[in-house]
Amino acid sequence: MKIPAYLATAAVFLAASHASALPVSVDVYAGNVAGNPPDTFVNLGDGGVGPNGTRVGVASGVSAARTAAGTSNQAVWTIPGSGEFRLRYHLDNTVNAQFRPGIQGFYDAGGGVVGSAAAVEDALQAFVSLPGVSAETSPSTIPESLNSGSGNTGAPAELFTTIYTIDEGSPAIGMAVAVGFHSAWNGPGAYIFGREDGPNQVVIDEAPPPPPPPPSVTILPDAAILAPGDLITLESVPPGAPLRYTLDGSEPGAASTSYFDPFPLNESTLVRAVALDEEGNPGPIASRQYFVVDSGDATPNIVLIVGDEVGYGDLHCYGGVNIATPTLDTLFYEGIRFTQYTTTGGGAHAAQYALLTGRMVARSSLGPQAPGPGAIGWKSEEWSMGEMLRRRGYSTSFVGEWLLGSAAGSHPNDQGFQLFHGLPHSMAHDPPLEENGDVIEAAPDPESLLGQLTTRATTWLATAEEPFALVFHPPALPADGTSLAGPHGNRIEALDQAVAQLLAALDARNATDETLVIFLGNGGTPRTVDGGSNGLFRDGAGTTWEGGLRAPLIARWPAALPDAQMNLSLLWLPDLMPTLAAITGSFLAADRPIDGTPQPAVLSGSQTRPLGGETAFGLRHEGGAWNIATARQGRWKSHLSILNIDPENNRPTTGAQVYDLHVDAEERINRASQQGAVATELQNLADQTEDSFPPPGQSDVPEPKAPVINGVTTTLDGTPPDEGSVLFSFARPLDSIDDSYAVERSTNLQDWTSEPITPFILSLAPAGSHTEQLTLDVPLGQPPFDGPRHFVRLRADRATNP
Repeated sequence: MKIPAYLATAAVFLAASHASALPVSVDVYAGNVAGNPPDTFVNLGDGGVGPNGTRVGVASGVSAARTAAGTSNQAVWTIPGSGEFRLRYHLDNTVNAQFRPGIQGFYDAGGGVVGSAAAVEDALQAFVSLPGVSAETSPSTIPESLNSGSGNTGAPAELFTTIYTIDEGSPAIGMAVAVGFHSAWNGPGAYIFGREDGPNQVVIDEAPPPPPPPPSVTILPDAAILAPGDLITLESVPPGAPLRYTLDGSEPGAASTSYFDPFPLNESTLVRAVALDEEGNPGPIASRQYFVVDSGDATPNIVLIVGDEVGYGDLHCYGGVNIATPTLDTLFYEGIRFTQYTTTGGGAHAAQYALLTGRMVARSSLGPQAPGPGAIGWKSEEWSMGEMLRRRGYSTSFVGEWLLGSAAGSHPNDQGFQLFHGLPHSMAHDPPLEENGDVIEAAPDPESLLGQLTTRATTWLATAEEPFALVFHPPALPADGTSLAGPHGNRIEALDQAVAQLLAALDARNATDETLVIFLGNGGTPRTVDGGSNGLFRDGAGTTWEGGLRAPLIARWPAALPDAQMNLSLLWLPDLMPTLAAITGSFLAADRPIDGTPQPAVLSGSQTRPLGGETAFGLRHEGGAWNIATARQGRWKSHLSILNIDPENNRPTTGAQVYDLHVDAEERINRASQQGAVATELQNLADQTEDSFPPPGQSDVPEPKAPVINGVTTTLDGTPPDEGSVLFSFARPLDSIDDSYAVERSTNLQDWTSEPITPFILSLAPAGSHTEQLTLDVPLGQPPFDGPRHFVRLRADRATNP
């Protein structure tokens, strides 16, 4: 019988078209036929006249909605929240054709059919298929006493109860719903009733109390870096729930170590914990990676070294045999070598963007080539690694080839890097050598450029205030040498020697143990380059085969990471920025998509194998837009569009291709025919992600924000000039850095000196709506401003693209 579909579907028709105009009602009273005693019918509103003169009553306030909706005999209610909602009604046993199996339609007040039976069923399916909505209908028999009246047979009829289950967060919550019914000449077509206090009533039952949420656990402290012996505390909600935990990365359960009191940590560890309910069922698992170092309150220095066009097989520690890389080999022996680190594809500028933002280049306004001289590249509103670390109090520098635009707003000095020394745009456009916008050499010699960049990076490392962060990204430069791999090998060996100088600078200032050094490739080497090697992987740079995506990554942090570990976990280039944010406790902007995932357990070596659900994409610019060419989840990788550059790569460029990278990293055995579901799932994942990209040539970062929100309050505190001070209090966006603000002083209102605000910060607190409240306490009466007049002002600016 399809009556259950009828009631639900009428609701969908009306809610979809007139939801904003429908009033809310709970009880529906279905009417009587002419001649029935009036005391058997409660009319709370003008029900109107149905077909053949039958009058039907409806709930108060529904008449106007009925007219607006173009239907008759309906009541309206809203789904107030998640839970179960029951709708009870029954059907009489008359000869009314429209209420027999296979409903003829839904009639309006004039007798016309508003919705056919097929439309009714379609609408029901649409309603129940809403995310978080399910329905179950069950029949039972009701007494004859509730099935009598003019035109009725008096025989028992069926009672229907439909239970709609609405999950939390479902779009059905708050939806205005109309419940419709119809009467015919020879009797009410449907009685609608709820409790036994009357047959002519529909009641939307109160939702039963939701089950208690599963117990949860919080791992404290919040800091990622601890000193040896610091205590770990587990807290449950509700308090007192049994707690279990593990320290080896395994999933905690009822058989894991029981927690009673805080316990100490003496080495870097991934703590995973779970709370159990009264039946012993586990709640959600909480995880926190801790780095245990001698100075637990310190943040590590960071040195990121980007090897341009360094192939997976170019380094000796990755299986290379023709190129000598003793420094990078030693870096591995003292740290971790990652075997499943992959880049994003799209070229060196796409990789640089992903490294510095944690986002895919498709989310920026960058095109297929790096911006040329003076061009706008990425927008100033991007939240860069330089800004992230500056906000955390780091000294920051970028030395090397900048590929993201040299115009105001795109320049590295506008993106949080205090020192920029290098090439303001790609080598393809004959860039000058600059430092912070000042030209050092108009046409630097490529043969000596690596040495110049290395010297500047080492001098900065020798003097930078801790904590410091350096991004060293030299371009692919020619070098002299005697490598067995020819010119390409000479270049890699020269880069290895440059890395040696950077590490020596850390040793010289006794900063080695406290510095996280990461060496990474930004994509494979071109397969057409003599001497370059991507190992056993297919093809190379410029493609999204593993030879163009898989690259070396080595991490060393003697105070916290293990030695000589080979890590098989998947680590994707956009993961690095959110991972560094997690390690350093830095702010990561939440008002834009971040494609990377924090992976501190992987970078620390606590997790050495993939968990199975990690996601990575390979991009290529084609057809005027950035597109996802490969999608990977866990072990499976699907090629959605294919480009072959290596003449020896004979794989087809059309048709579905799916590879199991855990057993076939060389991408030789196409599993698409056996793994159709995997291919469909990866295609859907790519489609959903591409749908989140902005239109080509546009960026999805928010609009520029003012540096000060709602003005600045100034207060004179104390007795100037000797003991007085000025308080500046203002709100600013969360993605602000102190470098965008300055305190300026003068004695004559003409000559001003500028000072950073950092020494004057009195308080800093969240203020809601992605803002924070900042108060500066600026003392007066200090030399050289100890005369009778002392003027102080606050300068706030924010670099924006023109």
